[in-house]
Order: sequence, then structure tokens, then C-alpha cells
Amino acid sequence: MMNTTSSNTDPVLQEFANSPKGDGPPLPFATRSVQFSEPVAPPQAQIEHYFQRQNTPLKPEDANEVHRRGLNNIGNTCYLNSAIQALRYSTGLKNFFLDGAWEQHQHYDRKGYALLSDFADLVHRLWGDMDTVPERTITPSTFANTFVRFAQEYGSDEIVAGAQADAAEAIQILLDGIHTHVAREVQMNIHGDTSTPDRAEYTKSLESWASFFRKEYSEIVNQYYGQTQTRIQCVAPDCCHSSTNYEPWAMLKVPIPGGNTPGEPAPTLQKCIAAAFETEIVEDYTCSKCKKKGTTRITHSISRFPRHLILCLKRFTNEGSKIRARIPYNEHHVSLAPHIAWPSLQEEDDAKYRVVSTIEHHGSTHGGHYAMRARDTVVKEIEGKKVEEKHWFVYDDSSCYTLSAGGDATPDTYILFLDRLEQ
Repeated sequence: MMNTTSSNTDPVLQEFANSPKGDGPPLPFATRSVQFSEPVAPPQAQIEHYFQRQNTPLKPEDANEVHRRGLNNIGNTCYLNSAIQALRYSTGLKNFFLDGAWEQHQHYDRKGYALLSDFADLVHRLWGDMDTVPERTITPSTFANTFVRFAQEYGSDEIVAGAQADAAEAIQILLDGIHTHVAREVQMNIHGDTSTPDRAEYTKSLESWASFFRKEYSEIVNQYYGQTQTRIQCVAPDCCHSSTNYEPWAMLKVPIPGGNTPGEPAPTLQKCIAAAFETEIVEDYTCSKCKKKGTTRITHSISRFPRHLILCLKRFTNEGSKIRARIPYNEHHVSLAPHIAWPSLQEEDDAKYRVVSTIEHHGSTHGGHYAMRARDTVVKEIEGKKVEEKHWFVYDDSSCYTLSAGGDATPDTYILFLDRLEQ
């Protein structure tokens, strides 16, 4: 069984599957030790948008990169095409399907299984070589029909065949659906020193994680889920009681403070993230300990950082308008370190990310178009040597082209996919 090292005093989460057969890779929880062994597997119209005017046509050597395949729009499916392209470029999901790991835990008997198998087929076709997949564009009719049927069966009224929908919702449905059909029961054992308040709280967060995922754990959880700590503290001088709870998530949604205020400069992405974790002051709150009604302070922090972070900007308001502010960010370094729950236990490096792809929404709440941008490797031959360069590409339904603007923010950047910076 494979192990990673850890402190003898830090709380440790150990996870064991319910079958001894096979030793699989460790499933890391934060920076702590994890042990895991695998169980036995069961039997349009285009609209003009911000970066379209800045694009550079594919050069011949770039066009030969066969995995840069587009997806045909089969009737208001740009939202789904963009979601598919972004997910298949995310290394956590890409490796999971191309390496065949998804087949080890697939549940044929669960309702909606076709979503998993059809998505796996589509990912293989998008990444396939010219011998097996000669098409430069793929028509995803089978998967689109499967996706709509699955979404409706699981209670989404917003996903309708032939109608535009939200790419963020599509991503969440896809991740939930894949998770559902590869999840398995595991054993999670927690041990370690809890002698300090931080260590005790860290243990509590692990216990919450284990309670939530013990019966339904998957590689989607392992790669994409984070966890938020919410602390509620009574501010009465003779009390100051506090309580915490923990909530997992697969997508971090952040507001755009002042984005619609005339004359106000647009906030940076870092400020948007900070706004999502602002302290709240609540009046007329009854403390669970002292039973007095008064003021309470609610703080939020991150108790687990996912390896692959999906971040969504709240561009659409309750009033039906869209915030088109350009939210600046450094594509090479986005830090969530200020929001670490326990600086004494968590590594700052776990909270540092780079942007690897984005989904853009062009237009308004009443109509628009989605496209996806992704960072990709281009192999060139310079003076007889092969050199790898990073370029940004746009996937606009069936079209794919290079982007001179790179991964910079646009007024329409809606969803960002980020990978943790590996030190």
C-alpha cells in the first residue's frame, strides 16, 4: 500500500476502500497522509466578441495538432460545448478518462449511466489521433441528448433541448453526474494530536469530510472538491462562544463588488475572492450557549483547497442584468492564501493557482454566446530541436484558433479553471 509522509502530531485522514485487492495511488487530503487501495470493479449564429478581433489564424504546424477539435453547435449548445471543452482540458478529468481509471468503478446499474459512458466516448474522440478519429470537428448529438435527459431526470428545469442554458450549471451537472456513476464506499480513519484548538478544528473538518463522502467517494471529489469553514461567534463580552461547520463544494462562486457602480473601477479577481470571504455581522442572533439575543460575527475561510479549482464570477444579477466589468488577474498566479483556515497547519503553496482555461459569455442575460479559451502546448522545431511553447487557443463551437491576447481577463470572462501551482 502506498503512503505519503506526514507529521506525527498533525491530524491525519486515512482512507481505505472496502476491498483489499490492488494498491492504487494515494488520494491526498490537503498535505496530510492518505492511504488508499482500490476495490474490485463491477461487471448559431456567431456574435462579435472581445477577443475575436484579436485572433491569429492557426499556423500549419499548429493545425496538425489533431486534439484541437471543435464541437458543432446543434441548436443553442454553445454553453454545453464550452463546458465539455473546458472539462476535457482539465488534467484531472482528462487523465481519469484517457487512462481508463473511470472504468474501474463505473456503476452500470445506476440511473443515467449513459452520461458517464457517452462523456468518456466523447473525450476519447476529442483527444484521439487521426487514424482513429479523422474528423476535425465532432457533432456531439448523442452526448447532448444524453445530457439533457440526465439533467431533466435529476430535477433541472433550466436544461431543455434546443434552448440556451448556463455553462456553470452544465459543469456542475456534469461533475455531479460523473461522480454519481464512479463513486464507491471507502473507509476513512482519522488519528493525530488534537491538543491545540487549531488541531482540534482541523480534525473536525476531516471528520466532516469523512462523514460527507465516506459512502460516495470518487476521483471527482479527490481532484475538484474544496471545503469551506464557517465560524459563528457570539460577541457578548461574557460569552464569546463560537461554533464551526464545514461545507464541501466543487465550484467557488464569487461576487463582483461594485461592478455595476458608475465611475467605480472594476475590482481585481483577488478582491472578488476576498469579497466572497468577508466577515458578516448579524444582529438579533440568539447564541446557542448564553441564550442571549445580540450581535454575532460570521467568518468564512477555506479548510481544503482542491487540486483543480473551478471559479465562477457572479456576473448575472437578481435584477436580470449582466455585469460586464473586466476583472483583472494574473493568469500565472492567483492566490487564495489569505483565506486559509489554519495558517499553522495548512501550506500556503496549496492555495496558489494558475489559470489554465476560461469560459466566456458574450452578450446579455436575454441572449448570448459561449466560447472557451485554453492554454495548450505547441511543439515547434527550432534549429533542429523540438521546443515546447505555451499558447492560448479559442474553442468557439466548431472553430479553433490561436489567441494573441493570451489568457488575460476580458469583460466577458465568466468561469475560470485553475490548477494548483506545483512547487
